[in-house]
Amino acid sequence: MPTAPRRPFDRRKEIRRLLASVLLMGTMGTIALVYTHPWTARPGMRVAVARFDNETGKKEYDRFAAGLTDSVAEELSAAAAGRYRVIASGAILLVPRERRDLAAIGSTLGVSYVVVGQVQRSPLGIRVMANLIRLPDQASIRVVSLERKVGDTKKMRAEIAASIAEEFAPRLNLLISVPK
Repeated sequence: MPTAPRRPFDRRKEIRRLLASVLLMGTMGTIALVYTHPWTARPGMRVAVARFDNETGKKEYDRFAAGLTDSVAEELSAAAAGRYRVIASGAILLVPRERRDLAAIGSTLGVSYVVVGQVQRSPLGIRVMANLIRLPDQASIRVVSLERKVGDTKKMRAEIAASIAEEFAPRLNLLISVPK
């Protein structure tokens, strides 16, 4: 039985095939990594920021507490960089501390974490306490306590919000990247 003549070995063709295969596998690997790696946002991961409560007994701090809530939400949103969503509006988040139901916040808004906080008097001026809480088990992940002299409220609010976000954002990024 006659055998078919062998084709001459074309080195350039073989190199092109090899490069095309490597390129295709590299592209597929990159796509798989981007869509499955923990640093990508999980759909629906949300953090709520409940209204900070004014516990100073002074009415003039109501506005400061409300503004601080917005500033913390803004700072956390900026730090999220698309990894999670921050919710700071909604009637359920405006409920005062004594009537606040964290389980209801979690189920109503579909959040995994909530930030609650208080503005209090201190010997230095004011103290702001913020607590990052995991839902639904309501475990405290991190508590931040900051004291400031009373002064320029806008500047003080911005500094406090930035400090809270600096403490909470890395923890949220770590917690959210851990597979459930």
